[in-house]
Amino acid sequence: VRDFVMSLIETLLSILRVILLSRFFLPKIERHAKTDKLFILGNGPSLNLFLSEHAQDIASYPKLAVNYFARTVEYTQLKPAYYLIISPEYFRKEQKKGWAADREKTLEIISEKTDWSMVLMLPSAAKGHQLVDKYFLNHNFISLYFINNTPIDGFKSFRESAYQKNLG
Repeated sequence: VRDFVMSLIETLLSILRVILLSRFFLPKIERHAKTDKLFILGNGPSLNLFLSEHAQDIASYPKLAVNYFARTVEYTQLKPAYYLIISPEYFRKEQKKGWAADREKTLEIISEKTDWSMVLMLPSAAKGHQLVDKYFLNHNFISLYFINNTPIDGFKSFRESAYQKNLG
């Protein structure tokens, strides 16, 4: 009974978050390849080791890049099919000096270096943002998709339904 009540409360709170925070009717992301395997490419010290150990596998499957991966030399070599920037801070007024310029530089690099078909996923809060319009609105190779990053909790069936409808 306790678990049921907790799941019910979490579901109700999630419904409230969806109503207040999510954008409705966002299109679903189209898959480039029909495969169950996807390599997620970040950045940092472990990237080179990972790439050297999995070079053959990486070449055979679609890739998802995150964060500052576009700033690596591997970005144009591996040509990820998907790129995810989920942090809403990219599109808010910056508090710390230099961060806004640093993040804009990453967006600029993605725009300038991407000469292959790629899906760029951004938080729904970025829709209509001046940087998004500046770098990606009429890009020949980048398809923009906006996703809700609203936290979804509660009953499994509710969570799955919310995710399938791109509400969280």
